[in-house]
Amino acid sequence: MSATVAGQFFDGRQSKPVSARLNPSADGDIIVVRVPDGVMLARASADEYRLSERLGSTPRHVDFPDGGRFETLDHLAMEGVFGRRGGFVHRLESRYRYVFIALVGVVLSSVLTVTYGIPALSEWVAFQLPGNTYQELGEYSLEYLDEHLFEPSNLDATRQSAIQTRFAPTLSEFSRDGMRLKVHFRQLGQANALALPSGDIVFSDAIVKLSENDEELLAVLAHEIGHVARRHAVRRSLQAGILSVAVAMISGDASGLSEVLTSVPIILTQLGYSRDMEREADDFALRFLQTHHIPTHRFVDLMSRMDDDPDCRDKPGCTDPGWMDYVSTHPGTNERLQRFRNPR
Repeated sequence: MSATVAGQFFDGRQSKPVSARLNPSADGDIIVVRVPDGVMLARASADEYRLSERLGSTPRHVDFPDGGRFETLDHLAMEGVFGRRGGFVHRLESRYRYVFIALVGVVLSSVLTVTYGIPALSEWVAFQLPGNTYQELGEYSLEYLDEHLFEPSNLDATRQSAIQTRFAPTLSEFSRDGMRLKVHFRQLGQANALALPSGDIVFSDAIVKLSENDEELLAVLAHEIGHVARRHAVRRSLQAGILSVAVAMISGDASGLSEVLTSVPIILTQLGYSRDMEREADDFALRFLQTHHIPTHRFVDLMSRMDDDPDCRDKPGCTDPGWMDYVSTHPGTNERLQRFRNPR
């Protein structure tokens, strides 16, 4: 080793540094002396001190066994003493192509995480939650929506009873494995249907009046049951608040998870479902219609009628995520409805 390095020395006991110089000795040790009087402040052999790698223009330091530290910005002098040209991180930082590759890697990993990682994690968490969580969550969601969005139904009691009778076999068929399905009627101001995590399914008066037969309503019911069976409401909420969920899982504090789950009614009415979730519900409805020998075009007929309904189109909120978003603006809608027109 040759040359010397100017810098400052921290003794590990007080925060104020002193001007110092690092010198190599003839026997291979390094010595730090105070400037200008030359008093020795630290000494260590090669196997005792710890030398930091070079990282851009940040200070390099040498740590001594007694807690002292020598710092300097004179990178060239440090290389003259220690014969190093900087570590891997410095070499990476010094080459723009590596920085670009790293940036692309970060962007790609972020996209993959958002596209696949978060949905997969949300699905796994949703299916691990106990049944009573869904029951309590559904009751809370219905109470919230009744207070802030829904109005009592004006449908004739006889009509409601007839629909419930028509729905009863289907609700019974899929009310299993802790899933209790129940249909409610409310005024929503638009033709719509909404499935809550507990299995409570809400039909608006408008969608009932817009339907021309009960088979169309059955098709909608099957679609909503698909959302319940695949835990879509909770999965969508978890995706919207995945960071809170991650903190809850790491810390063991369930409060973060609770805050995410209680946002379900807001998520359902403002964000709607993802394209993949709608496709899963479509698949469920299509299989149901085919299994029960109900013409699959019943689903398309009602959806198309909703799209053409001027009363719905002219109302504020009618294009909110939900059924109208499904038939008019949701990506891939025509292709998806085509599956019901020409099922395999």
